[in-house]
Amino acid sequence: MPAIMNPHPYATALSDLSDDSSSDIPYLKSSRYRSIVPRKDSIPPLPSPAPSVSSFASSSSYSLSSGSNSRLGSSSGRTVADDSERPNGVFMLHDGILSLSLYGQDEGAEFPLYERDSIVDGRVTIANTSGVRKVEAQIDGVVAVEDPSSGRSPKKTVVLSEPLVYWDGDVHSGTACPHEMHFSTVLPRCYVNDAMERVPLPPSFTEYLTSGVRCVVEYSISLTITRVRERSSIWRRSVALKTPIGYCPRSRPATRGPLPAMLAKSRSKPATLFVSEIKSRLPNLSPITTHLYLPNSQICSFENPIPFYLKLSSPSEQALRLFMPPVSHSSFLPFADTYSTRLPSFPSSALPVIRLRLVRRVSADGLSPSHAKNGTDIVIGEGEMGRSATSRTSITWVGEIRVDSKVTCGGFRAKNFVVRDFLILSVKFPEHAQSPLMEMRRVIPVRLTTDGYDCSHAVRVFDI
Repeated sequence: MPAIMNPHPYATALSDLSDDSSSDIPYLKSSRYRSIVPRKDSIPPLPSPAPSVSSFASSSSYSLSSGSNSRLGSSSGRTVADDSERPNGVFMLHDGILSLSLYGQDEGAEFPLYERDSIVDGRVTIANTSGVRKVEAQIDGVVAVEDPSSGRSPKKTVVLSEPLVYWDGDVHSGTACPHEMHFSTVLPRCYVNDAMERVPLPPSFTEYLTSGVRCVVEYSISLTITRVRERSSIWRRSVALKTPIGYCPRSRPATRGPLPAMLAKSRSKPATLFVSEIKSRLPNLSPITTHLYLPNSQICSFENPIPFYLKLSSPSEQALRLFMPPVSHSSFLPFADTYSTRLPSFPSSALPVIRLRLVRRVSADGLSPSHAKNGTDIVIGEGEMGRSATSRTSITWVGEIRVDSKVTCGGFRAKNFVVRDFLILSVKFPEHAQSPLMEMRRVIPVRLTTDGYDCSHAVRVFDI
């Protein structure tokens, strides 16, 4: 596969995510974005883009792996549908005489990890059962929005509360507490909201908004035993264990890419081509039409690089010349001398910056009037572009976006907050007043999935 072409000198091409002082959208950083779902491996290196193309009508030649998701580790927690990929590790938690073992986990996992339809099974062990009157273990899930500045209690919604173990000495009178108790239950797919509707369980998630509001989806397994020193004594002592767990329901696109270029969605094919216009400030200068082609559509896996093609076309050679690199850049072949020398040059201050960014927007209902509606935009991916084809009336680039490795779930809606993802195509000029063209910004909603199309046990996603 050919090496990646040199980037356009006026197109932003970042190989990693870092702070950008010129941007009003922050980048995803570990100190601001934390997920309870542990990441096992780093994302693979960026593969080379597809060979040159002259038209969006032909299919992309990208070949992207759609195997197991390295961000999420193995298929932890056996599922009802498939038992073949279950890890054989055991997650253990100890506190004196009490221990909790959870089966089907990766060896050395920081947290237990489960997915849709996972079976939560394990064992409670009590080394000394003398005086034990009650044993309780359960799995819980909570959605919360916390606003410290409001002075009010967090908005919390219980989305999961399932008992795993329950033993009561008062009920089992005359029976000694067992030293071991085994449990097994299937995680429910949904919970019932206030409107009595069945809503899918949201994935584990934590984000701090710029206003200080914290949006969180937390899951945990807790174990508590209650003991008495003597049967005649009313003094009781509780011993408790609690561990956070990660919940990541797997998803995949409903259609396999690459897909043909389509301006509108049909019954069998999604939209893949998005057209915008860079307007001209001068009456004798034609506008430029931008075509952004997404071979995998707006629904794509964050595990693999997201391919794209960007084409600028215009009958005005002067307008297109703004986006042409200097002749010295071998990766961008110049126009023929007899053609390019007739075109006037624009000052370097008018040269544009082209960016394609993947942005995550988290919006929440605040707890105070000043934060009634607030949100935060975070860059979770930046496009890398190289030239694909050039003609007298068009310039085409091919590129990819690598999603930040800290992203472990797609967009979702939870009680009091929502997570959405967008592609933002922008064309800006350093000196706005001197540019013969206007700035352009196009926002395209996208839906990120955990896995590629070939992941058989992931749920297919049809809509954005």
